[in-house]
Amino acid sequence: MARSRSSTSRPPIGSPRRRRRRGPRSAPVLGLAAAALAALAIAGCGSSGVASSSDTSRVVTVYSSLPLQTPSPQRAQSIVNGEKLALHEAGGHVGRFRVAYISLDDANPATGIWDPGLTSSNARTAAEDKTTIAYLGDWDSGATAVSLPIVNAASIAQISPASTYMGLTDPRYAGKGEPDRYYPAGRRNFVRLMPGDSVQAVAQLAYMQRAGAHRVYVLRDRDVFDAALGAILSAQARRSGLGVVASEDVTASAGDPVALIKRIAEAGADSVLYAGAPSPAAAKTLARVRAGVPALKLFLPYFDDQPDFLGALGSAQRGVYVTDPALPLRLYGAPAQRFSSDYRAAFGAVPDPYALYGFEAMRLALAAIRGAGRRGNDRPTVTARLLAVRDRSSLLGPYSVTATGDTTLRRYAGYVARGDTLAFDRILPTTSLSP
Repeated sequence: MARSRSSTSRPPIGSPRRRRRRGPRSAPVLGLAAAALAALAIAGCGSSGVASSSDTSRVVTVYSSLPLQTPSPQRAQSIVNGEKLALHEAGGHVGRFRVAYISLDDANPATGIWDPGLTSSNARTAAEDKTTIAYLGDWDSGATAVSLPIVNAASIAQISPASTYMGLTDPRYAGKGEPDRYYPAGRRNFVRLMPGDSVQAVAQLAYMQRAGAHRVYVLRDRDVFDAALGAILSAQARRSGLGVVASEDVTASAGDPVALIKRIAEAGADSVLYAGAPSPAAAKTLARVRAGVPALKLFLPYFDDQPDFLGALGSAQRGVYVTDPALPLRLYGAPAQRFSSDYRAAFGAVPDPYALYGFEAMRLALAAIRGAGRRGNDRPTVTARLLAVRDRSSLLGPYSVTATGDTTLRRYAGYVARGDTLAFDRILPTTSLSP
């Protein structure tokens, strides 16, 4: 969603700035206790607030762009709340700079999924704001592929909590013109916190082997950002001793699942990896496949809207294995437990584990501003500090930022379906193969 400035004056901290709106409104914080809301407002981190200062050169703004109007918005809202909590923890300041925060929504409320037009508008709003110093987003890889060239052209540091498609950062797994086409300024500005698909593929392979899979049939959809995981896994499987017997587009078989079931059975597959979006049509097809070949194990990458998708699988939920970079909160260290306590006090709810990614995205942005010293309002300097991060401590674990903009975080968890929810099973090894 884009919002244009109507004047150069700034309202008091925490009060909303009036702007012309195109698309849905940016979402406010949900469930904040009155005292916590006041504290966050004082810190200058209301959802659409802009810090007040007589010297605008000492005000920098961090934008966030996430899909807040999905059928299951709790995860994205939890990430936003984590971002707010990190800024509140910093007192709304970094050195001499006051930090404003604006949360934008990249989801179309009619469809509940990210929208290219809204994503582009969000990125342009941030790029055109002279105080913007960092852009936290987007969540989906496809959305980041839209926003990143715009943000890069403006030399703004961009941090995604997710966006695992390898073509955004790494030429080894990239499509034509990738990743250079996402960086029109000719220099990198992007960091993703979540391990990329190459690490997830290693975790998937480890989980398959642990579950006793030997011959896997890969089903993908037509979205290149989703299907890439299947391609990476197929390439790495040859080194692991796991056989990939076939790979095909599941959308082409949606109208004739009987033929697909026959091909899977004739291939002698004992498991299926679905590398695609968790759509109702995909769930229906997978349920039919599982009914036709009851002994199949189903492996899925992490996905949103888990209750809806798992519910659509029906009786096929049994034997569903999911890899996810987010561990249960209890498995993170003592600082994460304190974060969880602070989150509950501020927002009146237990945080989704992905709130840690929002918290760290904001903390990383603030650290880059701090590292730039008196040039903390200079975009290229802050971006350079972001990409120079080494041996950083965080609630997610220690990590460094690589030359490609990936982090060295590698932890993945395995979950199994229990009804319409996922139950933690185990932490998966991700070091047996080179990503």
